[in-house]
Amino acid sequence: MRQQPSAQPLDLLTTLDLLPALEAEGCPVCRVNEGYLRRSIKWFLIENYNSPATLRRLQASHGFCWDHFAVIVARTEPRETWQMSFVTEVLIDHQRILVRRALASLQSSWKRANSRTDVWRQFAARRGCPLCEDSRVWREWATSGLVDVWEHAELSDRLRGSMICLFDLAQAWRHSGRATRILIQRRALEDIARLLTAPTDGHDITTLKNFLCGEAPPNSTSAPLASELAGRPRARRRPWARTGTLGSTAEPEADATVLQCFQTSVCPVCYQVETADARSLAPEKARMSPELLCRAHLARYLEHVAQAKEPALVAAMARKLGEELAGAFAGNGAGPERRPSCPACLRVWTTTLTAAEAVVAMLRTEPGATSFASTGVICARHLPHVLRSTGGAGAITILQRYDAVLRRLAHLLAEYQRKRDYRYKNEPKGQEQEAWRQAIVLLAGFRKAEGLG
Repeated sequence: MRQQPSAQPLDLLTTLDLLPALEAEGCPVCRVNEGYLRRSIKWFLIENYNSPATLRRLQASHGFCWDHFAVIVARTEPRETWQMSFVTEVLIDHQRILVRRALASLQSSWKRANSRTDVWRQFAARRGCPLCEDSRVWREWATSGLVDVWEHAELSDRLRGSMICLFDLAQAWRHSGRATRILIQRRALEDIARLLTAPTDGHDITTLKNFLCGEAPPNSTSAPLASELAGRPRARRRPWARTGTLGSTAEPEADATVLQCFQTSVCPVCYQVETADARSLAPEKARMSPELLCRAHLARYLEHVAQAKEPALVAAMARKLGEELAGAFAGNGAGPERRPSCPACLRVWTTTLTAAEAVVAMLRTEPGATSFASTGVICARHLPHVLRSTGGAGAITILQRYDAVLRRLAHLLAEYQRKRDYRYKNEPKGQEQEAWRQAIVLLAGFRKAEGLG
């Protein structure tokens, strides 16, 4: 016998945040998450930036991820740059402490200088990006609130006119009871049927993106859409597990790229990862099914498709994707077997390891060692990968250069804060004005296609 919707009162947060989002355009779960992110960044810049708990959390994660750093920078007003300089100064000082400990450990065991060391573990982040972690909590809460609304006798009808993206719909399906699962399954199949019956020239890429992944969170770690619909737990790869045999000899093209990055003060691992990621998502070169992509890569893939301006490509992709998703939802998630990991994320991971090996190989050559000693930079995110691929003597060289970069940034940040003082504000401004941005690039990584790089 079918279970009737309940009439129990909803919790206060669901009433205040989720119900108004049902009336707005787009996915209500994405709207709630976006609102919480906006408020969290606002209060971080106003008063939370210097709280001990916030600073300890940032030190454990080595700062925010690149995407959330970019969001914060975009929302930082001129009068709030002091807050960002303070936060980056604390993080740079923390990195300098780690470097001093690592160098002391390596120099005390000089007899093992040519063997692999575990010093890279000191530079591995102990936690993820604070905003990424909070965003997952907000989205889980909003999804559970969505299920409560679905099961409410008087409010379930309000969901009919709202557009719920398939990722959040799949999460709601997994966290709901049997009776509600039937309703969600029926809703998903109706939405997919509209996708399949749309005319060839009727697929708008923005509508398609909102329907599939909504507002994809930055640096998303969600499972592929097919795995979400199948209800399988995501296959978690150990953070430092190696993938296959990489070898230690870099290709000539990689050697030239690494050397050029050394000469232009760009992290070579960041450059190669970004290039490989963009190349794998290009529609004319991609050899992957969209339903196998994680939330963030699916959103980026759709953006690449939109830039191609080929309606036939969009229509073909929409029809193929709709057929795959309909099969997954129609069988209560028991669709055909899927790969457990996003292929684009796997490409990023293998490229990171290969690029780290290429950096170490280049440091063994005279041109590479000379360029790195003068202008080379390796960001904090990829420093553990490079240190893990080299021996003690190479690690000392890398850390000494890294320490020199940190000292320069620490001096510039201190100078920037000194000139913010009313006693010295009339002094000429110089490189210190952009020191906090340079510190963010060192902490979060380089991207040539975005503003911070």
